[in-house]
Amino acid sequence: MVSSILSVRGLRFAYPGGAEALRGVDLELHPGEVFAVVGPNGAGKTTLFRVLNMFYRPSAGRVEYRFRTARDGSQLSLRR
Repeated sequence: MVSSILSVRGLRFAYPGGAEALRGVDLELHPGEVFAVVGPNGAGKTTLFRVLNMFYRPSAGRVEYRFRTARDGSQLSLRR
């Protein structure tokens, strides 16, 4: 079994003031896979990528990059 390079479980994000942009996002990405995030304006696509790149902190859930949680390292070390 090939290990994932990105694993997202139960990801949630709410903007200040309570507007929930992401609710219950689960994603598993393996080496060599191609995927797309599509949806209408305001669906949360940009917010998802900002959370995955650690520009925003999730309200709940877990993001792992090659078995390191996003909270284990600095933004720069995880982006390498």
